[in-house]
Amino acid sequence: MTCNAKLTSLATAAMIFGALILTPPAAAVVHPQPAITKKLAAEKRAEKRAWRFGKRLQTLSQQKKTFTQIKKKAPSAKLVLVEKVPVRLVRIQNLIIQGQMMMRAVPASLPVRGRISSVFGPRRHPRSQDFRLHAGVDIVARFGSPVVATADGRVVFSGERQGYGKVVVLDHGFGYQTVYAHNSQLSVPVGARVARGQVIARVGKSGHTTGTHLHYEVRKNGEPIDPKPYLKKQMPPSS
Repeated sequence: MTCNAKLTSLATAAMIFGALILTPPAAAVVHPQPAITKKLAAEKRAEKRAWRFGKRLQTLSQQKKTFTQIKKKAPSAKLVLVEKVPVRLVRIQNLIIQGQMMMRAVPASLPVRGRISSVFGPRRHPRSQDFRLHAGVDIVARFGSPVVATADGRVVFSGERQGYGKVVVLDHGFGYQTVYAHNSQLSVPVGARVARGQVIARVGKSGHTTGTHLHYEVRKNGEPIDPKPYLKKQMPPSS
């Protein structure tokens, strides 16, 4: 069998050299359905609107300027989480907290039970007999009576100092310091945090003194000031 016939298309060929050639059917052309096309377009528009709305929400959230406030309570330094509140309210809360901390830092009680025998101001020194500034008040008390901190603070000195004998110095922050001198015993180490009313020493007559008493000073920004306005009638424990 000879093959001299001219092939017009693969679909019309039956046999070539004894082999049967099967031609696949022509691929069908799929036309998009109008309903599906409309649905996809609607979804794209919805996604675009959602994206724009999300950007607007993000912008509004940034403009609102709210944040989570973390409050520290001194001296225990406990962290208290506060829910998100407007900036103005947070500022008010901070002012209240700062005011409370300042109230705890200002010396506002008697350091020992007793009688004030010498006040703040110029006086003749009982030992040298020369006039000099008496930088605090002297409170006569029984030997061994408890001496307490007059405000919350931290111990910055606890030991012997010339003239003062056994002395404790507390730093209360906000520029306030208090000094407790002529003690017989010291009860707190340097670096310790103390609370108002906590026992820090015992009355004695160490250092340059003529009798048993507590020499008490209040300092503001490093300068001694009259403790009298800070001495309330709140009495410390008697033993």
